[in-house]
Amino acid sequence: MNIYISHVRRGYIRIYQSRGLCGAACPITGSKSSSRENNTSPVPQKHVSEIPGPPILPLIGSLGDAIIRKKSLGNLMGDYYNEHGPIIKHKLVDEEVVLYDPNDILKVFRAEGKYPRGASSDFWPFTRYCTRNNMQFFSQKMGEEWKTGRMKMQADILSPQAAASYLPSLYPVVQQASKAFPSLSHDMDQFCRRAVFDMFTAAVIGKSRNLLQPELADPRDMTFLNDATEAFRLAGVLAYSPYENFMSKNNISTALWTKFSQHMHDAFKRSGELAEEAVGDIGEKINYDASATMSEMEEDVEKVWDGVGQKPVHETECYLKRLLKRGALSPEQAGSELGGLLFAAVDTTSAVLMWNLVNLAANPDKQAILANELKEKLNGADYHKDVPLPYMQACYRETQRFTPANTTIGFRVLDTDISLRGYTIPAGMRINFNTKTIQADPRVVDNADKYMPERWLPDAVSGRKGTPAEVLDHRLLATPFSFGPRMCLGGRLAEVEMFSLICRLVQDYEFTIAEDSPPYSQKEFLFTTPFPVPKFSATPRKYA
Repeated sequence: MNIYISHVRRGYIRIYQSRGLCGAACPITGSKSSSRENNTSPVPQKHVSEIPGPPILPLIGSLGDAIIRKKSLGNLMGDYYNEHGPIIKHKLVDEEVVLYDPNDILKVFRAEGKYPRGASSDFWPFTRYCTRNNMQFFSQKMGEEWKTGRMKMQADILSPQAAASYLPSLYPVVQQASKAFPSLSHDMDQFCRRAVFDMFTAAVIGKSRNLLQPELADPRDMTFLNDATEAFRLAGVLAYSPYENFMSKNNISTALWTKFSQHMHDAFKRSGELAEEAVGDIGEKINYDASATMSEMEEDVEKVWDGVGQKPVHETECYLKRLLKRGALSPEQAGSELGGLLFAAVDTTSAVLMWNLVNLAANPDKQAILANELKEKLNGADYHKDVPLPYMQACYRETQRFTPANTTIGFRVLDTDISLRGYTIPAGMRINFNTKTIQADPRVVDNADKYMPERWLPDAVSGRKGTPAEVLDHRLLATPFSFGPRMCLGGRLAEVEMFSLICRLVQDYEFTIAEDSPPYSQKEFLFTTPFPVPKFSATPRKYA
């Protein structure tokens, strides 16, 4: 299926228009299905085949409808929401149910059981590549094996306190990124990817790879960055191609699959080398206990944290060193898992970071408000988690609403049946979580086509209480890194990285979309990015 583009210009994004569903009622807050669910009387359950959606035809599924509409995937799902309501079923590749209401999505998360299945274990381009190359990471495993590995890996990185403990490692990288910003302002794609990779490696393996300083960088790391980026892009094309899915299921390699596999191979080879090198450097300096049991591991997790909400004991050490010192993983295990983390670290975070910077550049009045907040609260200092920055938080949240890097926060396949909006969804059916569409619905969001961080300030949030628009404040809509036990392992570290860098750049520069930069739009592959990536104009910030 071809990927199409929905136009976005400076400060403006095309939104979905209602096609008369339930009059002017919002499909989520005012549809009959919503009212029926709130009724305490028993509701007869309907079969999954009765869920509305586009026509599903033999052989081609819903592909014919998608081709006729010529829409990007995100806009296509927006059409289905407007036409059919907050739950739809389609078959672009495999048959799946799509949910738009975060309250329904939360029900699915709560029904996952003791051993939830993550999106990474069901995303076919990656899973089939790993299977064919005898690669498996904890994120792809199931059952007790997954739980054991996840507990070992998340203790030093997942909580907000753990993520913020890496700030001292990030500060030098952020300052270097600020110095490099003017020279790379014409290529924000490269700036964001290099900055993200340098920050992540500084926090995780204790050494920035210096991609923001080309004279110090290893050319192999630049190549890795390009391989990882291209692998993610091609994965997005493969994932929604019925032809590619069919050929792959039958072990027939297409030109596209071969190209994807080569980029995956090259990227994993380099990330494995980096991980092995880091494990060797750090492992020589510490003793580790590779025989630590699960109960010992759980006790050690408690020792690492000095009470709820406190900082980790070894707050200046990198993530890898913490893992090895606690005996959480053997050096061999750590090398394998870190290779996967380094590969996965680039694309999501850089896409979210880029949209945050693009929205601030396209809205200089909002950027000025943020600069004043940072002047008052930080006064030139680096970002710190204990300093409240409500407008910074609001800008980040508005970007997640206005130009999300992904139209979904993943999908799940449950092991048991679940009832949603009067329909019985059978075990084994894929359930996709679309969090973009409702946040662009003008029946829920005032001025939905405008970038307005003010809508997330405390007074605005309080004003929505008890109204249909209150759904916007649901926690599942606020993050690009999913939710629950299978949420992105490095998601909170990524947010710390982005906050730290954005605060530094806004304090140091006034940046706008360059006059010679052509209009940009949203382009969807695996992630949504501005296309063409706008050029920036950056000048040192001068305060009144």
